[in-house]
Amino acid sequence: MSYVAIDLRKVKEPVDAFVDVQWNEDKSVAFERWDNSGPQNYVKVDGINLSVKRDGFTKYETILNGKTFKFDFYQTDARCIFRCKKWNSTNSAIIATANAIGRVGKVYGGHIRYEWLMGVGYRQKTGFLSSNGIQLYYKDEDRNIFCLEFDFKKQVDVQIIAHEILCRAALYRLAMLDEKGADETEFLQKHSVSPMIPANQDPKLFSLIFFPNYYFAPTGADKRPK
Repeated sequence: MSYVAIDLRKVKEPVDAFVDVQWNEDKSVAFERWDNSGPQNYVKVDGINLSVKRDGFTKYETILNGKTFKFDFYQTDARCIFRCKKWNSTNSAIIATANAIGRVGKVYGGHIRYEWLMGVGYRQKTGFLSSNGIQLYYKDEDRNIFCLEFDFKKQVDVQIIAHEILCRAALYRLAMLDEKGADETEFLQKHSVSPMIPANQDPKLFSLIFFPNYYFAPTGADKRPK
């Protein structure tokens, strides 16, 4: 089952609460108990890009170019959530059939739960042509690897954001009910309190770290913390 973490949704539309984000009538996020009473980190996003490397292929292809869209980015104890309440459909081809973009009652957004998180990284802005952003990786049940890239204003410390996501994801995974090997437990314990993700020697590239184990999206519901 292929799973894309971002989509156009109707507010109050029946959804699988585990797979899809639930939205309130005012288009705000409907937080879950695992989120620990709402967001602990909120920041504005200047743009978003979603690419996929399909199983059996060697290169990523862009399936969403939202570099002109303003997103809200929420980081909780259980997931990263992103939403866009308003955007101009003429600026980018998001979804060919999304003629109702921006209409009341719909919101464009999604989330990545920490059990799906395959890797996280950051790149700090170093020049006019470079971006200040983070990347989140996950893999679906069809073995497609997705990369979600978020662009932030240069004043935002993306190294801190990536570090907090890594730490919270590690803590969440430690609390999950699945059995873990010694190596995985050591990795999670280390990165739940670890220093910053080491910077890539090439500042033009993302500094990345990957989890040794993860669930294919959208699986893992039965192993969530109680």
